[in-house]
Amino acid sequence: FNVPLVDGAVGDDARIQAALPTLRLLLERGARVVCASHLGRPKGEVDESLRMAPVARRLEELLDTPVACVEECVGPEAEQAVAALEPGQLLLLENLRFHPGETKNDPDFARELARHGDLYVNDAFGTAHRAHASTVGVTAHFDQCAAGLLMGQELERLGGLLANPAIGVQPNFAPDGLTIGVFSGIAPFLRTIDASGSANYDMPNFAPMVGMPLYWCVVVLGPSGWNNAYTDTYEQN
Repeated sequence: FNVPLVDGAVGDDARIQAALPTLRLLLERGARVVCASHLGRPKGEVDESLRMAPVARRLEELLDTPVACVEECVGPEAEQAVAALEPGQLLLLENLRFHPGETKNDPDFARELARHGDLYVNDAFGTAHRAHASTVGVTAHFDQCAAGLLMGQELERLGGLLANPAIGVQPNFAPDGLTIGVFSGIAPFLRTIDASGSANYDMPNFAPMVGMPLYWCVVVLGPSGWNNAYTDTYEQN
């Protein structure tokens, strides 16, 4: 739910809409759903302009069902809000990054987050590579963890791209002399794709050599090679 806010309202709800199938499935099956997300980069401090209330309002409109929102993500206020949920109801916690323990993967903060649920579902592919409390630390406190429907779709797409990097590349995707490459943090190689859409070489052990802590990224190589490269990471802040 890391979405742009414009004048106190959600400016683009694409990321919220992408998560709706998972949320609807859980709600239809009678789950008490507690949603946790970050918004922007408040750097461990409360930023009034980055509260989750506008997200909750838009989520309520899209789901056509009441969405509770609490101004804390851990502690007594958050726990009371969770306890008040009935089956088929949803609660949105406050911005996780208001707490420094989120980005530091603080074990105490992760433990407090885990107290809100019995099962853990991660549907945020864009932040799954980060060693944060809500993506890594919290999982140690659940017997069952699962990927959401959106996460599953993203993994299928990534798997297809790694199996055949030329998928989706059009002949006019890049000007002559440029090369498109795919770097994967789960498979240490780089395969380049020329302007015609054909994969033309591999570089074994590229990932360990570069040491980039990314899940995967797209690399555009200029005519002069690595000295004229543009890298775009596939992540959502």
